[in-house]
Amino acid sequence: MKIDVLPILSLILGFCRKIYNNNFSSHKYSVLRTETKNYFNSKELFSNSKFESDFIRPNLIEKYFYLETGIRANEKSIYKLISFKDKLDGNYTWREIKLVQNYLNFEKSDIEIKITRLGKLQSIIGVILSLILVLTSIFGASYFSQFEILELRDILIYGMIISVPFGVGYFIISHINPIIVSRQMENKLKTKIQSKN
Repeated sequence: MKIDVLPILSLILGFCRKIYNNNFSSHKYSVLRTETKNYFNSKELFSNSKFESDFIRPNLIEKYFYLETGIRANEKSIYKLISFKDKLDGNYTWREIKLVQNYLNFEKSDIEIKITRLGKLQSIIGVILSLILVLTSIFGASYFSQFEILELRDILIYGMIISVPFGVGYFIISHINPIIVSRQMENKLKTKIQSKN
């Protein structure tokens, strides 16, 4: 009996990706929505008070921004982030901006992207290494598809030989993805500045 390994492997990897992408955050969003609704229901209690203008409104803006974008930021940084997104000409979503949040510098009036040389080197090495691993997995799958699989042990061995390099390559790419996206944003901003000059 010959069993094709690729459909089984793709099913397993697809299931693993779904689990990986699920960040179990639906509860925190429902809590934030409840807090926001409670504020609007009790707004009369705090209207025209210093407490409302200094604490409640900025806190509500921060929570609402987090609820909509997934980015935790203070009120001043929120306006910088909105301006930064506008400078990217709508080519990037809040999800991508959240992804590169660790590479954004908020110290100046405009947000700048700061990637260290080590980060750039890591991204180059990571892309090369993950491509090698994924190609090894693909070639392994095509090589092992020539053989007849007789036992469950064979399926497990071939599955591990094929899925481990693919999984490690995918893992590496997913962890250097913020650097890759931030480099794309940085290049986009540089070309925009150069085109103005």
